[in-house]
Amino acid sequence: MLLGDLSAVQLGFWALAVIALAFFGVKMWPWLNRFVATVNALADLPAKLSTISDIEQKVVRIESQVKDIHHETHFNSGTSIKDATVRIENKVDALQTLMETGDAALNERVEDIENTLQPPKEN
Repeated sequence: MLLGDLSAVQLGFWALAVIALAFFGVKMWPWLNRFVATVNALADLPAKLSTISDIEQKVVRIESQVKDIHHETHFNSGTSIKDATVRIENKVDALQTLMETGDAALNERVEDIENTLQPPKEN
């Protein structure tokens, strides 16, 4: 017999022990779950730290590139692309003004030559 050797008191104690164990298991499950998650996180920590180190190195490289871009796109001591562009635009504007005045003077000379070669006809 399975339970034939147990007295009612022993059976009660066994039942109480099983219930207590089940209650303890249910109450302790969240803590045990967190404990296992913490141990797993600690096991993964070296890999995550190397990833963080890689990210920090990338950030340093990106900051360097942004500084270079900032240098080239903002006015500074005259060495940036923006400063060079302004200098080129100023020279082109000066050349355009010179060409326009030269063109006007050339047109005036051409008219003088045409008038000299072909005097106006009189009736």
